[in-house]
Amino acid sequence: MKKTRYALIAGTLLFWLCAFCAVSAAEEIIVGDEDAPDLVFEPETETERVIDFAALKEKNEDVYSWIYLPGTGIDYPILQSPDTEDQEYYLNNNMDRQEDIYGEIFTQCYNKKDYTDFLTVIYGHNMRDETMFGSLKMYEDNPDMLWAHKDIYIYLPEITLSYEIFAAYPIDAVHLLYQFDQNDPKMRREYLKKIKKQGEKVASFDDDLFDTLDEDSHIIALYTCYRGDPEYRFVVLAALNEDRWDWEEKAEELGIRETEPETESEPETESETETKVETETDKL
Repeated sequence: MKKTRYALIAGTLLFWLCAFCAVSAAEEIIVGDEDAPDLVFEPETETERVIDFAALKEKNEDVYSWIYLPGTGIDYPILQSPDTEDQEYYLNNNMDRQEDIYGEIFTQCYNKKDYTDFLTVIYGHNMRDETMFGSLKMYEDNPDMLWAHKDIYIYLPEITLSYEIFAAYPIDAVHLLYQFDQNDPKMRREYLKKIKKQGEKVASFDDDLFDTLDEDSHIIALYTCYRGDPEYRFVVLAALNEDRWDWEEKAEELGIRETEPETESEPETESETETKVETETDKL
């Protein structure tokens, strides 16, 4: 029953993500107000930026990290709703918990908040004014963007994680985390094969970087709607730079490693989850 409920949530999310992206009449969301102190302190390098998480959490305790993609305008807090019944809450609500077509950048409870999952999916609207994830379309329109703006930084209270973009392309409108069981190394390898196959068809793909990945890598997927077409989504994939440490060990050392979420049943097979998501999406 829990899996079925999550599938319904996933289907609803896919519908509303595309529906709201088609609208861009509201004002841009600004974190904080004129009297509040700056929440981001700019040093000389991106890895030394300081995010005032204490101030952010006073505003909204669901904030747990921050994403910054230099040269794109993407520079936002990331939230995750604790309500498993309403995982799409920040699709159309802002930091102040008010309805807003811009929503916020967010993840779902399918992912741990320490970024130790093989694949972490980060959602945001594809706004026409290029706020939120609206600027990601540049990676398709201009493949040189992949090389000019490869770096993504994820800030946690304890540490900054650095990622490199290796792919950007449209995909079918399915819930990525229901396509395979992240706990199964074999299925993670199969997912990498799918990425490789898709990457061979597009210009925005870094073969050399992709070839360094394996089932133990840590990938983030920036996920947004695609040109207003409900049948497709656009993803930008980036891999964690792990040359300095093993992130899972480092996360444990820092005391932020999350345990695996409890499940009520065995993970479903790829074919079962794919069929379920497609069926629920077709009903909308």
